[in-house]
Amino acid sequence: MVIDSSKDFFPPVVILAAGKGKRLEPLTLKIPKALAPVVNVPIIERIIRDFIKAGAGEFIVVVSYPDGPVRDYLTQEANLGVTLRFAYQKEKLGMAHAVLAARDMITSPWFIVAACDNLYPLEHLKGIVELWRRSQSDSVLSLMKVPLAEVYSNAIVKLEKRQITKIVEKPNRGEVFSRIISLPFYLLPNEILRFLPQTPLSPRGEFELQDSIQWLIDSGFNVQGVLTTERHNLTTLDDLILINKIYLKKYHQTLPPDKRRWDKVNIIDPVYIAPEVEIGEGSDIGPWVTVGRGCRIGRRVKISDSVIIPGAVIEDDLEVVNRVVI
Repeated sequence: MVIDSSKDFFPPVVILAAGKGKRLEPLTLKIPKALAPVVNVPIIERIIRDFIKAGAGEFIVVVSYPDGPVRDYLTQEANLGVTLRFAYQKEKLGMAHAVLAARDMITSPWFIVAACDNLYPLEHLKGIVELWRRSQSDSVLSLMKVPLAEVYSNAIVKLEKRQITKIVEKPNRGEVFSRIISLPFYLLPNEILRFLPQTPLSPRGEFELQDSIQWLIDSGFNVQGVLTTERHNLTTLDDLILINKIYLKKYHQTLPPDKRRWDKVNIIDPVYIAPEVEIGEGSDIGPWVTVGRGCRIGRRVKISDSVIIPGAVIEDDLEVVNRVVI
């Protein structure tokens, strides 16, 4: 199928990064959720770099006001080589409200919205854009089929072939009509920005983007969906440990620790150790451990299945298992 000439570009990507991440405390009392490390790279940087690989070149990052650490990291340390702008969401009133904060910066006829805490396969990112380019769709959503127990904390959709005809955020038990949920990755038409200020406040006290998408559907826009079987969602500290394990497995062969530096330390692969780390002799590090830059680990320490945040200190003779050390 021939690409629609009006869609012969990669839409700008709006990254939502203003959330507090309360379920990640105490980590998020020290660093923003968007900077949580995935094998020593902040999760927001991994998301942006995946979009760059897919073809994106323009990003708008919505942060809380004022949110210096995320902006400083992305502009001063990440070396992304793309157009990067920032919008500010002063109050946390839902995803539609967050997109509204970026409205004046979105001039493209289409744009992408993605959360800063969800990682997807690169092929899925490309697949969303390719379906939009090669079909009559006005909007494309990322979808996943989940167990029934998970639908109540997500937005469910009614999917007929690839057409989405209904979307409901966090349904009550009597409202469940599907086990297919909408993930926080949306390709949307600019027209939705007109409706955002009219989006009603939900019973949860938020302005839900799903209500705005339902307005698109009710107004006759062609909203389609692409299913994925894989995404990694960062909500809790256990999620952070699991995501780091997944990425250790994925990247370990290209990021092996220099064991010559640790001749009196037992390193049990897979492990990632950042630069400027001190480890005392007699320690066992691994398996499934990532150690951030500038950490100090004492003597005879045993660490496994854990994420050590940059700058953390672990005293002598401690055992760390299945922990995030801050």
